[in-house]
Amino acid sequence: MVKIIYPIILASVTKKKEEEIEFSGSIQSLLDYLCEKYKKIEKVFYNEEGFNRFINIYVNNEDIRNLNGFETEVKDDDVVKFIPAIAGG
Repeated sequence: MVKIIYPIILASVTKKKEEEIEFSGSIQSLLDYLCEKYKKIEKVFYNEEGFNRFINIYVNNEDIRNLNGFETEVKDDDVVKFIPAIAGG
């Protein structure tokens, strides 16, 4: 099972803060799966420029940008977190 942890902005769409799913594949495949499962989540993940750069994705506490990006593999016992970027000024 893969554990997915959602921030408030996504939990409002999924109606849960976390869930465990049977999944094996890339982060991109996981995003596709979640967009299919939760139709409204696509508007949070994507904008006219592509993937929303204000959402960071971590697999086992490692930023996917430091791994293989959207091709990072997710497997049993992994934890995937979606973390919104925080900007201030």
